[in-house]
Amino acid sequence: MTRRNAYQQSGVDIGAAEQGINEAKLAVLDTYTPEVSSEFGAFAGLYRLNLDSEEVTLAASTDGVGTKTVLAVQANQLEGLGFDLINHGVNDLLGQGALPLFALDYLASNKLNPQDITTILKSIANACRKVGIPLLGGETAEMPDVYNPGEIDLVGTVVGVVQPGINFDRERVEEGDLLLGLPSNGLHTNGYTLARKALTNNLQDPLGTQTVLGALLVPHQNYVNEVKPLLEQPSCIKGIAHITGGGIPDNLARILPPTMGAHINRDAWCPPEIFQLIQDQSEATTIDMFGTFNMGIGMIFVVSPEDRVEVTTRSSGSLIELGHVIAEPNITFSPQL
Repeated sequence: MTRRNAYQQSGVDIGAAEQGINEAKLAVLDTYTPEVSSEFGAFAGLYRLNLDSEEVTLAASTDGVGTKTVLAVQANQLEGLGFDLINHGVNDLLGQGALPLFALDYLASNKLNPQDITTILKSIANACRKVGIPLLGGETAEMPDVYNPGEIDLVGTVVGVVQPGINFDRERVEEGDLLLGLPSNGLHTNGYTLARKALTNNLQDPLGTQTVLGALLVPHQNYVNEVKPLLEQPSCIKGIAHITGGGIPDNLARILPPTMGAHINRDAWCPPEIFQLIQDQSEATTIDMFGTFNMGIGMIFVVSPEDRVEVTTRSSGSLIELGHVIAEPNITFSPQL
């Protein structure tokens, strides 16, 4: 079974999306002005402003909750969707060394239900309040010719500012640098088309202290409290990867030089049991799983060995030493996938 085949069979072809984006790359790059300082495909776009001789770099990220909304609608549990939306966007900004300033949302459906709109917008507002930013504006749209009855599409943009002294240049990464990870609390907002199809008949089954459905609807974790103290000493961090669609292999590769890769020790952490259940109930291989889901790691930092103690002391999270950078352009695992 080829990589991501199980996800493709469930109806999502990440490779096709990547191909389409890459074919449009030159057109996008042609819009870049000298103020754009981020690479194409970065976790968030960066835009430099010169204000009274002081240079400020804005960061912006747009993303959606995806088909996690399908489960939330089915269960009539919409209260977590705002946290999924905002936390995903905020974490993408953190991957560029930025803290959030404000957010915007877009909510669309076949038929807008006032009570559902209120619930979702309050959820978004609560998520913004928790990270200390305003929900600056948004849009709601009712499109019966686009969405099926009961469907919700929730998308948002989070804008932030890069913290002083940040230099996440991939060329600073060296062989032997350490990879430190923060654990995830579940799927976050990726892989739900495969997960829903695999677990259709298991949603009410017990899983630990909750049901399978409950585990699937846990909101996307926010890493501001863990990352903010690290951004105050930016020289310690060479790069940050938010582990979203494409899993550890694709997202870690985004912050490494093209000539380098990484070796990951899978025994360093224990993924939440929801991932094993998805694999057991589907045709997904371990390669498929690691190429689709975060597998229990939500964020990865690249640090020099000599900065390990400084980083682990500053972060309020439980950092896990996952592996190290290698001088080969591959992401390898032991045990092997």
